[in-house]
Amino acid sequence: MWIEGYYGDGDALVNWLVEKISPGRFDRLGIVRSMRSLTRVGARALAGWPGLAHLKELGLSDNWIGDAGAKELANSPHLDGLEALHVAHNDITKVGKEALKKRFGRRVRVS
Repeated sequence: MWIEGYYGDGDALVNWLVEKISPGRFDRLGIVRSMRSLTRVGARALAGWPGLAHLKELGLSDNWIGDAGAKELANSPHLDGLEALHVAHNDITKVGKEALKKRFGRRVRVS
């Protein structure tokens, strides 16, 4: 599932996904360029969602997760199978980038 340019609240969309979508429904998830951005709150909800365990690709570019959201994703126990993580344009500084690179190595694309 790839959602680009979602007009509503990105965090509310994530909460709906976590609540309504059962794990294993898809292997790609993208919430890109939400008009009212996905923030660290949405990143935290995603990071704790077991539905991510089946993902191969996660796209969260052009949102506002910041360093706190990056750290949440880096610490998620559900992203071990991830092959690609896209988080460009999210106000992530060196601290967040380092956390993501430490966990995902070359699988993360921050810029």
